[in-house]
Amino acid sequence: MEKIMISLRKMFMIAVFVFFGSIAFADNLTEDFDEACSLYKNGSYELALEKFLSLEKMSPSDSIYYNIGNAYYRLGKVGNAMVYYARAEKISPYDEDIEFNIKHISMMIDEKDYETSNFAKLKIHYCFFIFALVSFIFSLVLSIKIARPGIRVFWPFLISLMLFIMGFWIYTWRFARAKEHVAVILKNNAEVRTGPDESFKISAVLPEGKKVLVIRKSSDWIEIGIKSLAIKGWLPSRELEII
Repeated sequence: MEKIMISLRKMFMIAVFVFFGSIAFADNLTEDFDEACSLYKNGSYELALEKFLSLEKMSPSDSIYYNIGNAYYRLGKVGNAMVYYARAEKISPYDEDIEFNIKHISMMIDEKDYETSNFAKLKIHYCFFIFALVSFIFSLVLSIKIARPGIRVFWPFLISLMLFIMGFWIYTWRFARAKEHVAVILKNNAEVRTGPDESFKISAVLPEGKKVLVIRKSSDWIEIGIKSLAIKGWLPSRELEII
């Protein structure tokens, strides 16, 4: 019994230590964040960026990513800004400020294939919920149709079948999109080549901040593609960053 009490005391002390430690850590983060915001407001963008980047290592969040993007943009690094806006958008896909900044950069670089629809921003777990819901409805109608042949359920069956097919398509499409790796060009007038070496011909020139699909990697080169523009080629890995 005594051993159990000692163990309980130890567990209690650890819990208290963790609790107060987390409070102190949160307070420090808040102070550092406020300091970084103050530096940004005063025009010290480089110092603010350093502070935000250190905060990212400790506790990454949409607000940290957003502010890093703002600092990079103020320093003229449009590609890095787009990277962090995109990372913030992954966490908060419906945030108006993040969406506005992404649209702004997209217009700057004439990004014609930027997705603005809410449908394209649906998170995969929302799509799974939709698919599960329509699957349940379809299964329920089908069960009634089989168990009670005399009951007319033609229209409910047809509608639930269409919803099931639509839900299945949305989920599979979003699942495939979630597996894609997207990167952002960090260098202006980046030269896309036909092979993974500078000896290959230039097939396209892309602006800084352009989003591209990562196909595969080969040493220090990455094969990229842009479906809407039918562009496919190779870029040095230092000239882009995966979101």
